[in-house]
Amino acid sequence: MKNLSIRRLRTEDSRPLSRMLCSGSRAYQEYFIPFAFDEPTVSGLLANAVRDGYWGVWIDDELAGFFMLRGFDAGFAVPAYGVSIAESHAGKGLLKLTLQYALSWCKVNGIARIMLKVHPENAVARTTYEKFGFEFQGVDPK
Repeated sequence: MKNLSIRRLRTEDSRPLSRMLCSGSRAYQEYFIPFAFDEPTVSGLLANAVRDGYWGVWIDDELAGFFMLRGFDAGFAVPAYGVSIAESHAGKGLLKLTLQYALSWCKVNGIARIMLKVHPENAVARTTYEKFGFEFQGVDPK
């Protein structure tokens, strides 16, 4: 039986996170581009996070996905949610798990709203987010 866990990522997790983010095919990762995936960039993000949160989804000792709520450290009151699930673990419900965790974490911490961006052509993600009650607000030209 495999163990599934979620925990906040630490600087020492930068190597497995960088590897996970770089491991997907170009087509699989094409819509997720929040920052560079090289280990020094990832390490800097994790080391410098104060209020921003970065979590890992682990299956046994393997990083199967990661998600974040960030923007607090830049002065925003409403955090931006982002997620990437390893291609080898797609279709196992981990996206829904991370979103539910993020929403619950926000409620526990008195944060009433989160925002997210999803590429208009990413139908799977859009459908999932709409089922969670997210509403389309507009298109970011970037």
